[in-house]
Parts: sequence; C-alpha cells; structure tokens
Amino acid sequence: METITQTFNSEIPPRPTVTSSDLNWWRWKIVIWGVALAAAGASMNFVFGIWGMDMFVVSATLALVFRDSQKMLNLAHRIIALDGLVVASAAIWLAFNTTILPTPWLVTIVVGCLFAIGYCLYCLFCLAKSNRQTMETLKNAAWTRAKKVIVVGVGVLLAAGTTAVVIREFSTPSIEEVFNHYWEGRYLKKAPPVVILRPSGGGISGVTSQDTGRMVARGAPLGALMSLAYGPPAMHFHWSENRVSFAPGITDGKFDFLLAVPNHPQAALQAEIKKQLGLVAHRETRDTDVLVLKVSNPSAIGLAVVNGGNRSDRTTERGGYEFTNEPINFLRDYLENALGKPVIDETELTQNYSGSLKWNPPSDKAAKLKEIQNALSDQFGLELVQRREPIEMLIVEKAQ
Repeated sequence: METITQTFNSEIPPRPTVTSSDLNWWRWKIVIWGVALAAAGASMNFVFGIWGMDMFVVSATLALVFRDSQKMLNLAHRIIALDGLVVASAAIWLAFNTTILPTPWLVTIVVGCLFAIGYCLYCLFCLAKSNRQTMETLKNAAWTRAKKVIVVGVGVLLAAGTTAVVIREFSTPSIEEVFNHYWEGRYLKKAPPVVILRPSGGGISGVTSQDTGRMVARGAPLGALMSLAYGPPAMHFHWSENRVSFAPGITDGKFDFLLAVPNHPQAALQAEIKKQLGLVAHRETRDTDVLVLKVSNPSAIGLAVVNGGNRSDRTTERGGYEFTNEPINFLRDYLENALGKPVIDETELTQNYSGSLKWNPPSDKAAKLKEIQNALSDQFGLELVQRREPIEMLIVEKAQ
C-alpha cells in the first residue's frame, strides 16, 4: 500500500511586487480625473474653476513627480476623491440656487451628484483601508476596479458637466449680460422681471423684442422711447422720432432700456421715465407734411409672402433694408426713419413679407427721396406720395 503524505506550509508565500505598469495605470487615472474635474469646475464658475485647477496641479505633481512612491500616489488619489466631493456638492448647491431650473432637471442633477458623492466617500474609505494593506491587494482586483472606476467616474463627470450646462442654460443672467447680448433672444427670455432705464454708453444701436412683451434696446432715441411707452399696446418699437414733438427745454438723447415685467409693461416704462427723466407725454392731432405709401402696380409686387418661420430685419451698410417674415409696417418705419417724415401706410397689405430694398444713398434730401421712390417702384411695386394731412403727434413735456 502506497502512502501519500501531504505537508502544508504554514507560512504565507510572499506577495508579488507591484509592477511599473500598475503604477502607471494609477498615475494616469489620477491625471485624467483631475483634468476632467477641473474642466467641470471651470464650467460652473470662476471660483470652482480655480479650486479644480489647484487640485489638479497638486494631484498631478504628486502622481508624476514622485513616480515610484506608493504613498504619494495614495495621497494624490485622496485629493482627487476630495475634489470630486467638492465639485458634486457645488453642483447640488448651484442647482438649488437656480430659481428657474425646472423640477425634473433639479431632481436629476441632485440624484446624480448624490451618487457621485457616495462613490467619492467609498473611494476615501478604501484608500484609508489600503494604508493597512499593500498595494498588491489593490492590484489583484485591478481590472475589476478599473471597470468600476471608469463607469462610475464617467457618471461623476457627466453629473458635474450636465449640471454646468443646465445651470448655464437656465440661470438668470445679470442685467449687464442682457444688455451686452441684446441681440440674443435667450438672454432676454431669461432676464429678471424688471424695468431698467439708463443713458446709453454709445456703441451699436439695436433692439430685440419677443411676443411676450419683453424688449431690450441699446442706443434708443428719446422720442422713440416715449413712442413705445405711450404708443399702442402692440409694443412695436419705432426708431423714428418724426411723430414726436418736444416741449421747450427738453433735449433729445439716447438710452438703453430693458422691459421684462409680465404685467402692464407700458405703464411700468412710463413710471420709470417719469421717475428718472421727469417726463410725461400726451397726444394731439396736428397738420403735418407726410408721405403716403401705396401700391403703384398690383401685378408687380416684389415682396415674398411668408407663412411662419424666423423673423428679422436690418439696415444694410449702404443704407438699404432687408427684412424676413415681417408685416409691411416694418418697411414703413424704415422709410419714415430714412426720409425724416411720417409715412402713412395705405397699401392694404396684411400678410408678412420678406424683401430687400437696395438703393444708392445720395448727398441731398430731395435726391434721396427720388432714389428711394424709384427703388420702391422698381423692386416692390410701391410708391410714396407727398401729402399734408392731420395726424396724431406725441407731445413730450416735463411732469408737473
């Protein structure tokens, strides 16, 4: 009978050493996370951007300079986990302090960031535990943990990045941001519900309005401002001052204004004008020289009828006028402003139109009228007829 004898060595065999490739993997994970968290912080605001950059510099220095020190790698890993905690917490704070953030977005951001905070705390716990173990303990599960780190890390960064994008999309802009981006409707849409009136600082003049009654303008003449405040409730902005008369002692000027109140915007603008400028206005009928806009050739209307779509209008560099999906009174307003006389619309054109009026600006007024009349006739089938008739004028005077 054969006897088989088995012996057991009570000593634990020495653990294999950590290779340089293992250390490289930890180093680059720290660097990549640091860059991503720094970018997420910078996209939120300046303070968190500085924080993220500082944490990245410190952790990357520890990971790359002290290349073979497991202790320094452990410390760098702690810093990155702490950075993740701060960025995720900041995202939650920003979400709760964004008043116009829709509830579904708020819930999504908070849940995602709480998950990120939980994972960062788990990482800190594992790192604290690893002080009593060798790095080889971590190495043995390297691939399993790598997959977990990648999946959860992407979740952390997506939560922070999504928060930054959503906060930026729904956050309320400052008054200066609204004025500096007056041509962008999204800034006007998100502006706080206020009325702001101030002297213009110069630069390009322009106005943006929305169907909700919101409006922002830069470089608006005083007469045009008064016309808006005391005009029809349609809230159409007329750049022309030809229907405005100033009482003695009132000088013209240019102003920036933001009109974003939800109720009775004209009354709010009137009150702000009276408060800041001490001016009011009323209407009177006076005999005035006018220009009447008519259809001269019904079969040659050079205007494209538009049904829906984006709306825009602008004055070209050579004095011409381009408009898209606008009613005919936009063309009338342009002519009134360009020719310095009230223009009465008798075209009976009721749809929205697109067109481009091109003409060569001459030096004197008479030639200018003739040039525009020819351009209107040739390009649009319209004409301007001079006439004198009673029209309603806006009389601006000092408040009593």
